[in-house]
Amino acid sequence: MTANQQQLDLSPDTQSDLVYADLCNALYERELKKLAVDQSLPHAFLLKRIGSLPYYIKRASERIIEFYSPLDLDSQNAAWIYRQPKECPALKQVASDIEKFYRSNPPMALIVPVYHVHVGEELITLDTIDGVRDERIHTNENGWFDIDGKPLDEDNQQQRLLKPLKVSMTCACSGHKWLNHKRSGSRILSLREMLLATNINWKNLAKVMQK
Repeated sequence: MTANQQQLDLSPDTQSDLVYADLCNALYERELKKLAVDQSLPHAFLLKRIGSLPYYIKRASERIIEFYSPLDLDSQNAAWIYRQPKECPALKQVASDIEKFYRSNPPMALIVPVYHVHVGEELITLDTIDGVRDERIHTNENGWFDIDGKPLDEDNQQQRLLKPLKVSMTCACSGHKWLNHKRSGSRILSLREMLLATNINWKNLAKVMQK
């Protein structure tokens, strides 16, 4: 029996099990490597993180398999794949469009893209809205932004809150990077971002996906 025939003989459940196993293995390897080199973590916190990995990795793997996404999945590397634009799409977003979107009272827990630039390197990450006050938006990991996306904290001055558009969200999920305005490969998403990516409402990016 050829390899192709073996592949055709696999049932959907078997294929799903193989993808699930690939995802779990890739995520475990990734997270354990990250924890092994992080010298800043207190011992007690490190043990807690390791102990919680099975739950979050199983949850992420199950969600990835069940989740509808316009992106392709590389299960062996636990990564989303999508064509990369020549330039970072954040450069095409203007403050007035960002302000118009966030002035419409975006819902709490909405998944949003955040633009980062440092020493010529550009990328977009995923975050969630966890606070709105006085025309300011607070994101869970990147802090406060003005309603037009301008950073308001001392430690997020190299960032900008973007309007969630398909191009910016696909770039964030795929880990695309640019260096000096040219494509520069992709980064590996954190487990947190992989989980966030499975909660994006691709049918309406302005609304939280109902579970």
